Amino acid sequence: MALRRDREALTDLRVAFTGTNPRPVLLKGTAELCGGPPGARVLNGLDALVRDQIMSMKTTFTPGHYRRRVAGVLARRLVTRLFEG
Repeated sequence: MALRRDREALTDLRVAFTGTNPRPVLLKGTAELCGGPPGARVLNGLDALVRDQIMSMKTTFTPGHYRRRVAGVLARRLVTRLFEG
């Protein structure tokens, strides 16, 4: 994850995942989440992008839908931590 901020506004957000799909995934649609603080709109939007674009492969340990949900939670936490500094 990489983000750029200008004062209290998120100005650029890029998110990539590895280990979920057969190849690394750069989330599409993150630019639409920029322009304000990372509040509920941004975090819920990020979670929706993750759920739509991450297609976790089946493993013997955890089901794909669970790993997709965890990926969204981790993305939300990371964007919040990075924005706070």
